[in-house]
Amino acid sequence: MESLKVSKPADGSRVLQCGKESLLIGQPPEVLKGLLLHKVPTFNTMVLTDSKEKDSSDISRIFRLLRLTLLGPTEAELESWGTPKRVQREWLEAAHYLALKDERGQVREVESFFNVIPFINEQAEAGSFTILHTGHDKYTVSFSEDSLEVDLNEDEHIFPPYQMQSDFIPRDLVKLGLEILGSASGFTANEPCTGLALCYNGSYILIDSLPYLDKHLYARGISKNSVSAVFLTHLHVDHCAMFPLILMPQKVEVITTREIFEMAIEKLSCNLN
Repeated sequence: MESLKVSKPADGSRVLQCGKESLLIGQPPEVLKGLLLHKVPTFNTMVLTDSKEKDSSDISRIFRLLRLTLLGPTEAELESWGTPKRVQREWLEAAHYLALKDERGQVREVESFFNVIPFINEQAEAGSFTILHTGHDKYTVSFSEDSLEVDLNEDEHIFPPYQMQSDFIPRDLVKLGLEILGSASGFTANEPCTGLALCYNGSYILIDSLPYLDKHLYARGISKNSVSAVFLTHLHVDHCAMFPLILMPQKVEVITTREIFEMAIEKLSCNLN
């Protein structure tokens, strides 16, 4: 009989494994890269933590965020944003073509990919796992006769799962230049995602906002005070991490299409409730 094992693929998360069943608790930015680095091929169950949602009444925000990211906007949303009819048709036709479909050719709703298990009296059953919610971001996970305590509060600081230069590097004034914050994809385990910083006379325009933006700016000696704008190319999380932008010491201009802007704001509202 195999014993229950726990590992930390990334700060703010834990994976519990026993036999062929596995459980992921916590979803910090780029946790996928941590799973790849720890050679965790898959997981059967995902526990949404208290800092996000943990019951079925709030899961709708997660589904709304996934729908925007994976399927794109609806016709009604495009209409309300004032998108021209021709552009609406392009959006909707592309989204329909790329969407996953069932055997009848119908687009699968995001909800159809998940089996939602709410906590009832602070307890949930998922496969052979029993998850007991014991406090804020604290759980007792049982599998057969084994049990383990998981406390995500132990992770006071959240860093990227891959190695990165973390020391501030002072630099001279750049009149015109391009700083590469990251150049990898969301599936490249040991490198940051694509992100660029275009500098003109000491003021920076970000080209996409990658996860752990604050840490990547600091590592390259770029002050947050010098970031004046961000150009968003698309909505995926490895290019559109909006939360760090609203924590900037000054208002950051957003340069993008109306459709991407509206979806980015909706995505931010889903994350902030």
